[in-house]
Amino acid sequence: PGDSNNVVIVDTRTPKEYNEAHVYQAINIPLLNDYQRHLVGKTYKEQSKDDAVRLGWELFSPQIQDFLQRFEPYRNTTIYIYCWRGGMRSRSVTNLLLAHGYHPNTVVQVEGGYKRYMTDIVWKGLDEFAKGYKPQFAVLFGNTGTRKTELLQELMR
Repeated sequence: PGDSNNVVIVDTRTPKEYNEAHVYQAINIPLLNDYQRHLVGKTYKEQSKDDAVRLGWELFSPQIQDFLQRFEPYRNTTIYIYCWRGGMRSRSVTNLLLAHGYHPNTVVQVEGGYKRYMTDIVWKGLDEFAKGYKPQFAVLFGNTGTRKTELLQELMR
């Protein structure tokens, strides 16, 4: 897709999820608010996935026009869309944008969502960084009886 100056990353999770952590420079255009997401999650847990999906659409449907308006400034931009990990929210948003005339080459659903970003980008990146990093000190902690002293004695040999 497009160059990095013409790209926006959209987090479709709730404001609470977004505020806890999000992809660097992502903006939040949530499919549901925190309370609605709570209701959908509760329905999923206590009833069924199908009931939860139905409720989600019932809650979201009255907001579709306002939701689409929030994407309008990015119509000529490559839009990367993600949610938590399962893809239901990001897939719904991707399909909605495509159905409303956004070009298929500029609307990209990020497979695996935020969870994959953390695993594949952040943690693997830190692992790569750590391979070449020689620490000047280390912090050792743990509960009593977890053999820390033995480890320290072994390191001193």
